[in-house]
Amino acid sequence: MKIAIRIALLVCAMSAALLGGTVPTVATAGPGQACNLGFMPIKPTVGVGSIIGNAWADCNPAPRQRTFTLSLERYDAGSWWLLQQGTDTGIPNPRRVYEIKTKCTAGLWRISAHAVGSIGGTSFDFGDSSMERFICAADCARGN
Repeated sequence: MKIAIRIALLVCAMSAALLGGTVPTVATAGPGQACNLGFMPIKPTVGVGSIIGNAWADCNPAPRQRTFTLSLERYDAGSWWLLQQGTDTGIPNPRRVYEIKTKCTAGLWRISAHAVGSIGGTSFDFGDSSMERFICAADCARGN
C-alpha cells in the first residue's frame, strides 16, 4: 500500500512539473545569486466579470535594478495576443506577489511573466508562461 501511495504522489508531482506551474523559473546571475518567478495558482482564475492572473517573484540577494512585467494573453487565430499588461520596478526581496485583471471573455488564456535586471553586476533576462485555461462564457457569468 505504501508503495502505491508513493508512486501516485510521484506521478502527481511529475505531472505538475511537466505542466509548468509548480516549479519556478530561475535566473542565475552568479554563484549564490538568483531570481525566481512562479504562478500561484498555476493558471488564470475567474472572478465576477474578470480574468485574474497571479505570479510571484523572489530574488536573493536583492537586485540593484529590476523590471517585472505580468501579462494576460488569449489565444486566437493561431497566436497568443496580449490583452492586459502591468509593469513593476519594485525589488522582490523578500518575495513579492503580483496580480493582473482584465474583462472576462471566453477563450484560451494564460499568464506570462518577464523579469529583466541585474544582481551583483550580472544582468538577467527571463520569462515564463503559466498553464493554459479554457474559459467559457458560463465561467464568466458564474465567476469561478
